[in-house]
Amino acid sequence: LEGLRVETETGEHVGTLDFVGKTPGNDVYFVLPPGGGEHRLAPALKKCIVSIDLERGLMVVRKDWVV
Repeated sequence: LEGLRVETETGEHVGTLDFVGKTPGNDVYFVLPPGGGEHRLAPALKKCIVSIDLERGLMVVRKDWVV
């Protein structure tokens, strides 16, 4: 999954999936914003992740769940 382009449902580029963190409850996706800076976090939950398309190299997330 690392390296996927991350966008919102409306097509806004959030960044690139940098790595997957493990927590007791669920995994967390660490997204590096365009141009660098602080990682944005997205929980690996169905209510957050809309879709993952490995062929297109794209993960779509719900905007209100990306911190």
